[in-house]
Amino acid sequence: STNAGLGYRHLAAPALNLTVAAFTAGGAAPVVNPQYNTATQPGLVTPFPTIYRYDQARLATSPATSLSAFDKGWESPAALSDPAEVGSNGFTVQLSGATTLSFTGDVFQDGRSIFVRRNAGATAPDAGWNFVGNPYAAPLDLSTITAAQRENVDAAFYIFESTSRYGGQYRSYVNGVGASPLVGSSQAFWIRTTAGQTDGRLRLRNANRVTTYAQQAPVRRGAADTRPQVQLTLTGAAGTDALHVYAQAGASAALDGEFDAAKLPNTSGLNLASLSAAGEALAIDGRADFSAATSIPLTVGVPAAGSYTLGAAALANLAGTRAELVDNLTGTRTVLTLGTRYAFTMTGTTAPGRFWLSLTPAAAPLATTAALEAQVLAYPNPAHGRLTVLRPAAKHASATLLNSLGQTSRTLALPTAETTVDLRGLAAGVYTLRLTLDGQPVTKRVVVE
Repeated sequence: STNAGLGYRHLAAPALNLTVAAFTAGGAAPVVNPQYNTATQPGLVTPFPTIYRYDQARLATSPATSLSAFDKGWESPAALSDPAEVGSNGFTVQLSGATTLSFTGDVFQDGRSIFVRRNAGATAPDAGWNFVGNPYAAPLDLSTITAAQRENVDAAFYIFESTSRYGGQYRSYVNGVGASPLVGSSQAFWIRTTAGQTDGRLRLRNANRVTTYAQQAPVRRGAADTRPQVQLTLTGAAGTDALHVYAQAGASAALDGEFDAAKLPNTSGLNLASLSAAGEALAIDGRADFSAATSIPLTVGVPAAGSYTLGAAALANLAGTRAELVDNLTGTRTVLTLGTRYAFTMTGTTAPGRFWLSLTPAAAPLATTAALEAQVLAYPNPAHGRLTVLRPAAKHASATLLNSLGQTSRTLALPTAETTVDLRGLAAGVYTLRLTLDGQPVTKRVVVE
């Protein structure tokens, strides 16, 4: 751990027939309080719990008004005697980094099916996150889990690392890209039920275990990875967060459960992600290829105004492709090489439209109009009542929506780099979104349903 003091650790029972009391450390049992689960202001309950599990169905039922949609899923066990079921339950427990836990019971040595759900209510975009655990008394190698073992479950896995008493970073792994695929014994991790599904199942097998002691170091891919890849990092006083962008046939600019990892916001407040074509934040972003000019919008979140750094932690297999970090606020384009660091100042906690990752064939720089067009995102598309337009920051913008006959259907105000506009009242059909950015025209095709 990077945090030797108190912090929330994501844990799971590694033996059969254990209860919540199994996470007792140094003679001090974890604190449970079911009043937390029914409080409108759960942060005020006494005693305050020090152990939680996660139920994504609570996103639609929790009475808490002070929590984000995702955080409504946390709940306190009712009692220390509640079961800590192998594999199915992950727990976050506040413990010191120097804590030793001891578990007594029969270890699990068989296949294990972990059943998961996705809430289909009004908060569905935040739903489907399932907090599960490694059921084995050995490390679990996520890279050995095949698509056939994931029924309506995305390919990405997420592991939390504590960095302070309440802060931490999520590390993502998908399709051989991202963090180490090893999950230690007694460790919990996150998976997500695929969008559009309500039920899923992760089938774990003995073959997914690490059985050689020497393999407890991070497992790497067996063969050299020839895919083009870029790893960017955002660094501040709260730590470092990473974004992985890579190219593989079959991937796209949309969020794809087989190639991408959605972004789980870090509790540290430091967050770096790319945006899909529909505006979803991604921790790992797979694209079809980098041979064509591509501009990928970045979303940067920080805990407070101040000085931060974006860096190129890894660049691989980019022969013939130039990678640049674009800062639209300062008008700066920084060519990325291994170790490049770009220092900047944030006056707020977010910077929509400010940063983009530009990938272009080295011998064919983008024309100005094409470069601008690549830095405009309109989503969701098809649109239903509302449309969000993301465009470069620090540029004056005006916009109109034209119907299929070229007639102006609506004039849109875009006062900020990220603006949501009302499309209610427009007839269904195909429209052209025409923007003027500092006098230069940009067009986007928009479907209204």
